Amino acid sequence: MRVSHIAVLLAFGCLCAEARGGNSGGYRGPNRNGIYPATGLLAKWPEGGPKLLWKYDKLGPGWASATVVDETVYCLGGAPMGHLFAFTIDGKLKWKRPYGPEFQMRFDGTRSTATVTDGLVIFSSGKKDERSVYCLDAASGKKLWHVDGHKRFGGEPQGWGYNESPMVIGDVVAFTLRAKDEKTPPVVALNKRTGETAWTADPGPGDLSAGDCSISVAGEGENRIIVANAWRAILALEPKTGKTLWSIPTRQGTVITPTYSDGYLLVGKNGYGRVTMFRLARDARSYRELWDTKPKEVNGISQAVILDGKVFMIGKTEQEYTDNRGRRRTRKALAWVCFDAQTGKRLKSRPCMADGSIVAANGLVYYMEGGERHCKTPKVSIAKPAPDGFEFVSTFTPVVGTKELWVSPTIAEGRLFIRHGSVLSVYDLRPDSYRQTK
Repeated sequence: MRVSHIAVLLAFGCLCAEARGGNSGGYRGPNRNGIYPATGLLAKWPEGGPKLLWKYDKLGPGWASATVVDETVYCLGGAPMGHLFAFTIDGKLKWKRPYGPEFQMRFDGTRSTATVTDGLVIFSSGKKDERSVYCLDAASGKKLWHVDGHKRFGGEPQGWGYNESPMVIGDVVAFTLRAKDEKTPPVVALNKRTGETAWTADPGPGDLSAGDCSISVAGEGENRIIVANAWRAILALEPKTGKTLWSIPTRQGTVITPTYSDGYLLVGKNGYGRVTMFRLARDARSYRELWDTKPKEVNGISQAVILDGKVFMIGKTEQEYTDNRGRRRTRKALAWVCFDAQTGKRLKSRPCMADGSIVAANGLVYYMEGGERHCKTPKVSIAKPAPDGFEFVSTFTPVVGTKELWVSPTIAEGRLFIRHGSVLSVYDLRPDSYRQTK
């Protein structure tokens, strides 16, 4: 399978509203950088892995992570009709609401991870010939508004569907459009309460359209900016107006969501399998390039985490093997890789089984492997940052679902939420649950 076919499935969006420690903040955490605010978690897993608390196996096809807010778990699933599911934190189904048609091809099902803010659940359909964004009531699932971005702003069908969640920042909902002209805006924003148009970004020179990754956020506090890695440029936009603050030309799209932490901004700049690190000014209105990787040095469909001055990804490493004639040879193999955030120096690598996703919480990095050829034998592991890169801690085999295990896990309320196709499984990460009672 070509990378372009599977790349889109890792480009789901996230919530950029503030999150309390018990809430997930949306896909890849409150700042879309893969770091969840959860604390007090197990530092090492028991033999066999953390306890399975509950599972639900009737989500239907989909590639959306769970979102946890106020002890309610929201998740999207289904095709040809998409549904929003709401569960109690202990796994009881509260309700299931249909919202509209979903993407149907080889990787069918929901693509968007729900954002929950001010009593609203906001997400989009993956359907390729429209750009449907929905807002439902968080308590009941009642549909409050729906906007088809193609009808309102223009746009063309997105080959493998729209795989981005709208990003809520302040009072607006921002998302990208597929366009190949100088009229259709590459990024637009709606009022999150009404669905009315808030702003449209400058179309620029044309073909600044939706790529294969979601827009993100960078900077701190009032200096936050929107970062959109479009097909021909990386765009920095002012959140309240959509004004272009700066742009960086690129040659093609990428899956790697722009990842920001402590002044560092990591982006996929020149196609799949390559990343570039920038250092942003304090106001995020300017930048300087620090380093970039060699072509194919990182895995083109995995995400990144910047933690403890290091970059954690799934990449490539040289692996020795013996061929059928008994000769010693080397080949490129998938591996956990760690780079120094300032210099780009590779600190450490560890061969791994398959591609997947990476997130972090409570000072630990969570690696989930289960891509092609390994979707029926997935693994979830944790490692902690170390002076030489990282130190392996624990691993376990989660409940096996359907299709590839590419969806980023969610960590909230002392629990680990893993979406694998039609299955959502939830594990206990609370140390108190494992202490012996006298």
